[in-house]
Amino acid sequence: MRPVPEGIRNQTDYKRILVLMNLWLVRKSKTLIRVPQLGKLEQRVIFTRKRNAQGIIEISETIIGGFVINKGDGSKNRIYIERWDDVNEFDMVFTSIDEILQQVVIAFMDPFNALAYKKQWAMFLKQIEIKNNQIYNKLLKKGFLELQKELERKGMVKRMKNEKSLHGWKAIAGFLNKSIPTTKMLARKYKAPMTLLGGNAYSTEEKILKWLNSLVVNKPYYKEKTQDANMKS
Repeated sequence: MRPVPEGIRNQTDYKRILVLMNLWLVRKSKTLIRVPQLGKLEQRVIFTRKRNAQGIIEISETIIGGFVINKGDGSKNRIYIERWDDVNEFDMVFTSIDEILQQVVIAFMDPFNALAYKKQWAMFLKQIEIKNNQIYNKLLKKGFLELQKELERKGMVKRMKNEKSLHGWKAIAGFLNKSIPTTKMLARKYKAPMTLLGGNAYSTEEKILKWLNSLVVNKPYYKEKTQDANMKS
C-alpha cells in the first residue's frame, strides 16, 4: 500500500473504507480465479419444508440476493450465489465511480504487489496517462472522497466531520480555556489563524488546533522562557 496523500485521513472515514476495500478485493480476486468476471445480480427464493410439533408439513421461503455465477462443470452448470452484504454493496458503489479513479484506488491498495518497484510504478502511470505522482495523488484523493460520498449516501460509513466554527472571542477563548484578554494577547503575539469582522474574531477548531501544534514545535517552553529572561536583562 502506498503512502496516503495529505487530506484523506482527516476528511474521510478512511479506516472503514479500507476495510470494505480489502474485503472486496479478496472476494473479487477469488471470483476472478474461478470465473472470468462477476455474475449478474439476481434474487432467488429458497423453499424449505419441515414438520412442526403437530406433525404437519410447513413450507417456508427465504429470499436471498447476490451475484449469480454460472461455471461450466462437465455435463451441467453449477450455480454459485453470494449473499447480498456490505461487500456486494461496496462493489456497486466502487464500480459507479469513474474508471480512472477505480484504477487509481486499486493501484494504491496494490493487492498483488505488482507496483512495488519504481519502474513498475512509472509504467503503470504511463499506461493510464498520468504524468507524475502529484497528479496521481490528486486523483487518489478525489477517488476516496467520491467513495466516501457514495458510501455515506448508502449509510455504510459515517458522514465527513465538518469543521466546527468558533464565532467571537468568547467562543475562541472558551475553546482555548483562557480568558478573553489572554486569548487576544496570544492571537496578536503568535499570529493566530483568525478573521476579524466588526471587532470580533472568527475561526474554526481545526485551524486553532493546527496553530497550537505549530507553536509546540516552533516555540517550545524552554525557548520562550530564555527569550523572556533575555528581554528582562
